[in-house]
Amino acid sequence: MKHERERRICIPRALIESDAFAQLTGQAPRVVLLFYAKRTYKNTGTENKPKWAETTGEITFTYQQARLFYHISAARFTHAIGQGIRFGFIDRTKTGGGAEGDPAKYRVSDRWRKFGQEGFDMQTRPTDYRKSSAHLRRAPQQRTEDGKFLPGSAAEE
Repeated sequence: MKHERERRICIPRALIESDAFAQLTGQAPRVVLLFYAKRTYKNTGTENKPKWAETTGEITFTYQQARLFYHISAARFTHAIGQGIRFGFIDRTKTGGGAEGDPAKYRVSDRWRKFGQEGFDMQTRPTDYRKSSAHLRRAPQQRTEDGKFLPGSAAEE
């Protein structure tokens, strides 16, 4: 693909062999590895003896990138990020506004190393309380106490 660059990624062997990684389903293992691929490094050593260190660690991975470059639908991407956060591979550093130009920011986390142990910090993806247009399309179904639909409710029509 055009967007791909020849570069290497560093993935700890323990990550791939971990119980947390084994429990990821669907697109989640691929998305976690893509987050590792999106990390950036800089050489803090010399030209003869390079020493690579991760830069800020903040990663932007948008739904549009997931769809266009990796053919991952929005629903699957949402589910994969949720699993990545829950199992300790990804942390969200900034919640996006849902508008173009205001993406969420993430960082790769090492919380997965304690998965299944007492000190594991279980986190979840924040709930999105924004309303979609789906609630405008259909009126709620209203019923009487005996279970019949009220006149004028969406189910009666």
